[in-house]
Amino acid sequence: MKRKSYLICFTIFLLPLITYFLYLFLNSLISREKIYYIPEAEMYIKTIIVPKNYYGYILFGKSDDIVESDSIDYIILAQRLSHEILVDPVKKNNIYLEYDIMERIKENQLVNDTFFMYDKKNPVFYSMIDIATTDTCFFNEYEKYYHVSKNSYISIVFDEHFNEVKVRNAGDSVYKKLLPMR
Repeated sequence: MKRKSYLICFTIFLLPLITYFLYLFLNSLISREKIYYIPEAEMYIKTIIVPKNYYGYILFGKSDDIVESDSIDYIILAQRLSHEILVDPVKKNNIYLEYDIMERIKENQLVNDTFFMYDKKNPVFYSMIDIATTDTCFFNEYEKYYHVSKNSYISIVFDEHFNEVKVRNAGDSVYKKLLPMR
């Protein structure tokens, strides 16, 4: 009788624990995809996150049936960082990708290193133009390493792990959260 009660207690406590770890393992293998529509830019954006990878994909298109391939515009970004891209409200096929210039000392000399926010870009329909975060045509610099994009561009911000996408229209001062279409 005592042995049976141990077996029941063991099953009651261990079974949910095993189920939880199995859920975590399976969830780490499944990619998550979300599609957003940005009417100001007349653009669909699809975010793809593979949890076990360090990088995620952002695909751009004119319709919501965006499929990952080399014939589609995309960028590959680090998931653990937040990212901002700018879109020209007049020339809506111009996408501006920011990069930082970091100063460091190498062999007793001050050198500038370029740090791109993306790992790879594949422009097909859209023009993907690299801009420095110190470029005063695009950004207002308030403090070192902190920049705010100017209001004359459509700003799209991807939070860490692409959990949230926000957009700010040209001329607006606040961001609005986008809800995924699916």
